[in-house]
Amino acid sequence: MCRFAAIAIGAKYAGAETLGHFWLGLAISAPFVLFFALESRAVYVSDARGAFPFATYRALRTSGLFAATLCIIPFVLWHAVNNGDWWVGLIIAGACADKIALHLADIDWGVYQKRERLDLMAWSNAIRGAAMLAAFLAVIPLAYWMGASQGLKPAVAIAVWVYVIAWIAIWQFYDRPRAEMGEMRSSAPTRAADVWRLAVQAFPLGVVALIVTLCDSAPRWIIEAQDDPATPVDEGAAALGYFGSMEIITRIGTLVIVQVGTAAGHRLSTLYQSDIAAFSRLAWRLAGLAIALGGATFLAFALIGKWFLNLVYGPDFAAFSDQFIVLAAGHSMVLLA
Repeated sequence: MCRFAAIAIGAKYAGAETLGHFWLGLAISAPFVLFFALESRAVYVSDARGAFPFATYRALRTSGLFAATLCIIPFVLWHAVNNGDWWVGLIIAGACADKIALHLADIDWGVYQKRERLDLMAWSNAIRGAAMLAAFLAVIPLAYWMGASQGLKPAVAIAVWVYVIAWIAIWQFYDRPRAEMGEMRSSAPTRAADVWRLAVQAFPLGVVALIVTLCDSAPRWIIEAQDDPATPVDEGAAALGYFGSMEIITRIGTLVIVQVGTAAGHRLSTLYQSDIAAFSRLAWRLAGLAIALGGATFLAFALIGKWFLNLVYGPDFAAFSDQFIVLAAGHSMVLLA
């Protein structure tokens, strides 16, 4: 919700075009980050027998994010040069760093999940959300009221990098110590052979994550590419700004289902090995919740979608209320997946 509030601030003050560069950065980084992450958190949580120590999972995640960063850098530089505006490049780079910083902590959340200490995960996410919202609140409105001479792209770039640095600090001083407590102290030194063996086992999950992510990122690339060089406005970035800002609202149901699934993940893996009937009952309950939540969110957005867009983003976003309802319908069906 804090991310949504921060995006609403960006939409109110900076406009769709500037936000489009932010969404583009997320779309560029997501396929690389999720592929090289190899779903190692899910593998760790489901590793009920402890085939690999946590240190091996941490080493795999760190090396994977390093590889993802090397792949992302050329795309960021190309977009910065192509736009002829290094503030645009900094916004895109900051959004990419957002994704990397989040997945740096994601593997540690697997420890919370396995211990069923979701309160620690909730606090970690809450602090991150507050940091993002505070950065946008402190920087963007101030630059707007001061009449920034270069527009608000510099303010958005600064706000993005402020919260990304805060996220890295949160990982270093909150998540990392709590995850390592009792997990890495008892582990033998990490061996490269074990990291490679784990990577081979998790590789199919990385491919699946890549395919799923491309279904979300590729349309954003296409939207951003629709630009007319004869116009002073980057129409592709503006279109992506509208799309991304409306799409994040429709993820409310997804957020709830993901949190419920996260809470149930370790229990499902345990029940699958010990009590298949209880596993089936829990799985069906989760499916029923997804159906009910999907229907409720779609109905709500169909009734008040235009009014809501005008309230949180402004009239230029409310003009796309019909497209917003289509997005809401799609996300309602995706909840079952």
